[in-house]
Amino acid sequence: MKKTDVTLLIADEAPLSNITYHAGVPLTHVALCITKEDKKLYISPLDAGKKFNIPSRVLTTPLPDILKQLKPRSVGIDFEQTSVLRFNRLKKTFPRAKFVDVGPDMEKMRMIKRQDELDILSEAARIANRAYTKMLSTFDYKTEADVKAFLEYEMAKQGATPAFPTIVASGEHAATPHHTTQQTRLNKGLCVIDFGASYKGYCSDCTRTIAIGTPTTEQKKVYSIVRKAQEAALYRVKPGVKCSVLDAVTRKSLGLWNKHFIHSLGHGIGLDVHELPNVSAKSKDILQKNMVITIEPGAYQSPIGVRIEDTVVVQDKPKVLTNLTKELVVVK
Repeated sequence: MKKTDVTLLIADEAPLSNITYHAGVPLTHVALCITKEDKKLYISPLDAGKKFNIPSRVLTTPLPDILKQLKPRSVGIDFEQTSVLRFNRLKKTFPRAKFVDVGPDMEKMRMIKRQDELDILSEAARIANRAYTKMLSTFDYKTEADVKAFLEYEMAKQGATPAFPTIVASGEHAATPHHTTQQTRLNKGLCVIDFGASYKGYCSDCTRTIAIGTPTTEQKKVYSIVRKAQEAALYRVKPGVKCSVLDAVTRKSLGLWNKHFIHSLGHGIGLDVHELPNVSAKSKDILQKNMVITIEPGAYQSPIGVRIEDTVVVQDKPKVLTNLTKELVVVK
C-alpha cells in the first residue's frame, strides 16, 4: 500500500468494505485511523455499548481535534468511498497535508482471502443455497416479485441480507442480463434467477436458469451449451492461470453463441459483490490461491436467455461454494 503518515477511513450511514476488512465486522458511524505505530477505531457514542474484543476507552475530545494532533504530511483516503462533503472536512482538519488515494491498493490487499474470510463466504453461499432450494421445493408463485421476495425472506430468516437486488427474469425478460424484477406474471419459458446473500459483510453470488413449463428443444440446446462452457471454465480455474484465458476458453466453448455472450465472464467477490480480480477478455489479472471469483457465462437472444453462475474459491482443485444442481430444473 502507498506509504502515508496516516490512513483514514470514515463510514457514515453505511458500512465501508475497507473498514470491515480491518475491523472484522460491518460498522457504521466509525473512523479507522491507521498509522505506522497502530490502528485505532473510533466509534460513535450511540454504539459505545457494543462489545468489541479489543482494548477500548472513552474519549471526550472531538475526533477532528484528536486527528489534528497527528500533524501528518500525507493522508491516505479511499477516493471512491469518500464523499465530497467528507473530503472538504478532511482538508479543513489537515490543511497542509497531501491526500493520497489508497483505495486501489486496499482492494488489491483484499483479493486473496484469509481462512476466516473463506469461512464466512462459505456460510453466505450456504444461506443462499438453502433459500434457493426451499424456493424450488415450494414453487407456487405468480409473479417475478413473488420469487424475489421469497428468496430474500428466506435469507433474512438465516441472518443475512441480499448481496444485491435479486434478479428474476422470466420469458423474454431472461434475454436481458440485468433485468429489473417486476410484478408481472411469471412467463412460460426460461427464467434466470440471480441471487446472493450478504453475511457478516461478505457476499455470495449465484445464478441458475430454470424452465417454467416444458422447455423447447432450442431452449434445452442453448442451456446445454452454456452449461458446458461454464464447465470448461471451471476446469481451468487454478492458481497461475490468466483470467483472460478463462474468458477465451469459455467463448470458444460457446461457439456461435459467443456473439450472444455480452458481458464479462466473472469478477472477484468478497466484501463487495464486484471486486478484483477482473475475469474478462482484457484482464491482466492472474489467479492466485484463495482468491474468490464468479464464473458466469450466458447467452441472450430474445426470447431465450440463459446464465449459469457460481462463486468459486481458487485452489489447485477449485471449490464451488454455490453447489446447487445445474440440471435444467422444470417447474409447472
